[in-house]
Amino acid sequence: MPDKPPESPTDPPGPKDARIPEAEALDIWGPIVKVIVGDSDQIFYFHQGLLSSSSSFFRAAMKPEWDERRAETNTIDLRDTDPAIFRLYAHWAYFGTIPMPTEANASDTFVQLAHAYVLGEKLMSTKFKNTILDTFITSSMKFGFYPIGEPVAVMYEGTAENSAGRRLLVEFCAYVAHGKEDSWMLEFENCPKEFLVDVMKVMVKVRPAPTENPWPWLEESTQYHEKDSV
Repeated sequence: MPDKPPESPTDPPGPKDARIPEAEALDIWGPIVKVIVGDSDQIFYFHQGLLSSSSSFFRAAMKPEWDERRAETNTIDLRDTDPAIFRLYAHWAYFGTIPMPTEANASDTFVQLAHAYVLGEKLMSTKFKNTILDTFITSSMKFGFYPIGEPVAVMYEGTAENSAGRRLLVEFCAYVAHGKEDSWMLEFENCPKEFLVDVMKVMVKVRPAPTENPWPWLEESTQYHEKDSV
């Protein structure tokens, strides 16, 4: 019997093994479903099996009792959805990745991800939402910057109170925000009041009470005194 080849932390030389576990195979069965997206009526085509397995919304929409009521069967109307954001979902459904422009900066990336998460809420796609949250984290690590301002407003406008997406953005701010960078303070005015309250609730739990520096009201109480104008 030949010796067992040594294990290597990197891929061995030679062709890449194309095999995957059967459970990871795409559900590319059934008829083709047409999804009409946006005001410009952009058309996306999906395998019915893939669409149903990736979203509870689509799974319900493709039930015979609902599909038969539509003027055109195997067609779903999402004209109230931004095609650019839906394209992220479509790509993820087939490939498991989130395409982003190579020149995208942190702010643009976070805004797109926030819209994508809100779309995931609408489509009731837990796996897609989880992927988006993971992408928030990896993008933050890449850019060295955290979402604040517009992406927070998008997330809070499109999600419910107990949303995991809200919680992630809240904890980003509660754990990381500090006064050494003006960007945090400048963006607070663009955040919903509800978000700021949520941040404060988490912040007082996770940040230690100051013990080294004296409290300003004990160091110099007269700084709070008003001056008599008379």
